[in-house]
Amino acid sequence: MRDPEWVFAYWELNDETRARYGVPRSGQAKRLVLRVYNITGRKWPEENAQYFFDIDVGPYANNWYIRVPESDAEWVAELGVFEDNGEYVPIVASNAVRTPRNGMSSETDEQWMVIEETFRKIYESSGGLRIRDGWRGSEELWRHIQKHVAPALAGGVQMGGSAGIAGSGGVAAVKVPSAQSAFWLQAETELILYGATEPTARVTVNEEPVALRPDGSFSLRYALPDGTLILTVKAVSADGQHERMIVKEIRKLTR
Repeated sequence: MRDPEWVFAYWELNDETRARYGVPRSGQAKRLVLRVYNITGRKWPEENAQYFFDIDVGPYANNWYIRVPESDAEWVAELGVFEDNGEYVPIVASNAVRTPRNGMSSETDEQWMVIEETFRKIYESSGGLRIRDGWRGSEELWRHIQKHVAPALAGGVQMGGSAGIAGSGGVAAVKVPSAQSAFWLQAETELILYGATEPTARVTVNEEPVALRPDGSFSLRYALPDGTLILTVKAVSADGQHERMIVKEIRKLTR
């Protein structure tokens, strides 16, 4: 497989095989073909292929680029020869390959979240952190980052009057509704988990490590879909002698 529209085939026929099927290296008049089968969704070779097509190849060829008519499909190639009476005789078959889809996936997640460190790396890779240095890339991307991404990195969310503990620990996104009508309403929720412990402690949430700030505080932001969300926060002292655990169970119901 090369890309969604092309696959590459190569083969070798020794003199014994050529003599058996009447395909000499030169001077042969038989039609030598690559027969390409679409076996997507089939239990090959017990089940027949969806369809196949033939490509004529010369007696001197030992490789061929094949353009397939469908992406996101599974293919098998077969080298064969047509006898004088028109009968097709297969010589050798290939392994099966699957071409990737030729476009974005139609499936989207309504809720997703990345931790702040990963999000900052994505933001930096886009050039968002170099804007002040006079960098200019895609104007459309730059405007999107400034409008939607930069505010999520700003943090500053206050919970219980402590801005040092609360903040933007990650980012959650929701699927934008399609423009089916001129009037619509959407409301989503997020959850900010925040806390603090000894700066040298090791902290995990649901067994995933959490980076502490120099003062031992931490914060994470989660998407909050309907249902029950359980967050198990665990802290272990640097010497491993002490351990504390807090379990948060959050239930959400949308009406």
